[in-house]
Amino acid sequence: MRRKAFSADITAAHLAAANVRLEQTCRHLNKRRARGRSTSISTEMGAERAAMKALPPRPYDTADVRACRVDKYGCVRVDNNGYSVPDDQVGWTEIFGDAVLTTAMVDRLTHKAVLVDMNGESYRIKETRAQQAALRRDNN
Repeated sequence: MRRKAFSADITAAHLAAANVRLEQTCRHLNKRRARGRSTSISTEMGAERAAMKALPPRPYDTADVRACRVDKYGCVRVDNNGYSVPDDQVGWTEIFGDAVLTTAMVDRLTHKAVLVDMNGESYRIKETRAQQAALRRDNN
């Protein structure tokens, strides 16, 4: 929808104008026929709408907020489903308990792995320092 309603050459002065543009695009797209169908998308949706369940009479929560704990595998369990947690959100030492255990686990993970020992600075650090030096020279 985003590609059809908005592109780089279309801008909106405010949110209300963007909503009007989005509604116009949706109406235009709903008048089209789906591939292999003789009726429009809006007609098809009208037929399907009759078979849909009605909304509940009272409001309902769209989200279930829970306090979860990260297990030793870096996952959170919700209703027997495991979801991984990004490394930057949880420290490895917090997951494994202490630094010695973390080192042991990393050692086991990298056992039989090909390790590349890099001595010296990385190219990214060198480039960043060169850019900072150039900016300092330009400012002076």
